Amino acid sequence: MVTFKHGDLPVEMMVYAQGAPDCSLVMREIDDLSRRLVGDKELKVAYDEAVSWPFVWYLRDYKNSQFLGKPPGGPLDDEVVLVGTSNEAGVKPHLGNRYVRREYRLVWWPDQEYMSLTPKKLWDQLRDPVERKKIWDILFYRKWENPLTQWPHVNRFAMYVRRDVASKLWDFGPEIAVTELELPEDKYVDKYTRVNSLLIMSGLGSGAGQLNRPKGIDLDESGNVYVADSNNHRIAVFSSDGKSIRQWGGQGSLQGQFQEPWDVAVDSVAELVYVADTWNHRIQKFDLEGRFLAAWGAFGDTGGGATGPGQTLYGPRGLAVDGDGNLWVTDTGNKRVLKFDPDGVLLGQWGGAGDAPGQFLEPVGIAIDVQGNVYVADVWNHRVQKFSSDFTPIAQWPIVGWESASVVNKPYLATDLVGNVYVTDPESYRILKFDGKGELLRVWGQYGSDASSLNLPTGIVLNAAGEVYVADSENSRLVVFPRVD
Repeated sequence: MVTFKHGDLPVEMMVYAQGAPDCSLVMREIDDLSRRLVGDKELKVAYDEAVSWPFVWYLRDYKNSQFLGKPPGGPLDDEVVLVGTSNEAGVKPHLGNRYVRREYRLVWWPDQEYMSLTPKKLWDQLRDPVERKKIWDILFYRKWENPLTQWPHVNRFAMYVRRDVASKLWDFGPEIAVTELELPEDKYVDKYTRVNSLLIMSGLGSGAGQLNRPKGIDLDESGNVYVADSNNHRIAVFSSDGKSIRQWGGQGSLQGQFQEPWDVAVDSVAELVYVADTWNHRIQKFDLEGRFLAAWGAFGDTGGGATGPGQTLYGPRGLAVDGDGNLWVTDTGNKRVLKFDPDGVLLGQWGGAGDAPGQFLEPVGIAIDVQGNVYVADVWNHRVQKFSSDFTPIAQWPIVGWESASVVNKPYLATDLVGNVYVTDPESYRILKFDGKGELLRVWGQYGSDASSLNLPTGIVLNAAGEVYVADSENSRLVVFPRVD
């Protein structure tokens, strides 16, 4: 009984990190799929670096197996995809709704209570008949107090099987409808294209020309980029070719200071800059040089109601200036949209908590097209809502994304000169382009930090040439993409 006895289980004292039985179980499933559907070991299987061991060994005879980059270079069509759960966010956008997912254990470790043992603690355990019985059960029977299903030290992975493959197997499980014989359409995958950026600006830091988790962005008529440099609690300004021009602000609640600003909007005609000073619960107004002009707003919770005092704000996130020079604000925590004149006089308020047209759950990004139509990222309702200039609901369309309610999963919107709508999908690391009616036109981006990748994209704006500027927040940089038709 003192020798190695239980294969694939971390109950043995001679084993530290141990591959779980699920690995061989999954391999048997892959062998069975391949034999029944395409022939002996001919199945196309992709695997990422998180599961490359042990699967690089298990798949050694599968000539159609491939190693996935991190992230994948584009949409996947392999019959089976194996990916560590820690990497799933970067892979899922390339899978769409075409795969069925199951989760398994990859590697697990024994209960590590022994790491805290001392001679005194061990002696006390041996003197205690209950503790002594526990030790005896472990030594002789490999029977631990907690079942393996409750052991905390484990790495997991997911097995994705393409739906059209799974639907051919009567025993695959309830995830597959018996009538589903064709691969379902997934526009988000079909419309994907790889786009290399034209320019990358800045990098992580607090010095001039550096950024720390930027959020909203906007352009002036000269093409200069104004950035809500959120974690540096300031506004940073860059030229169109990425040179630092100026920055202003600093953490605090005095005039001209900020507490995590999330958006900036430029009125080039009036030469004004508005800032959503998010956790000071106010709007600040500056000239183009950063000189303070005015501020309005204070914390207030409307309880999810559409109306309240105009100076009441709860974590405002998004800003947009319309053709008349009025400022539109998403009062995110209060689940509403507000309209102010340039002096902060309230002109209108709409919304309130709910999922009916004109209601919101976590409104964030806001954009206005050349016709004056207003678009709002209604995040927790997973939709974009479109309104006329008087905020009459016109249309809405779903977003296949925006899945989590995390504090950083806050998407922004932009429009171009012909009325297309651009949407950031932060935790799917991509940009979505729609026409003004909600028809998906293009998808690009994937997880990473190279010229075609993003990590938590948030703010977005277009210049007159149709080039797309994106605040690549977690990479602490700005990325400029070419026009994407």
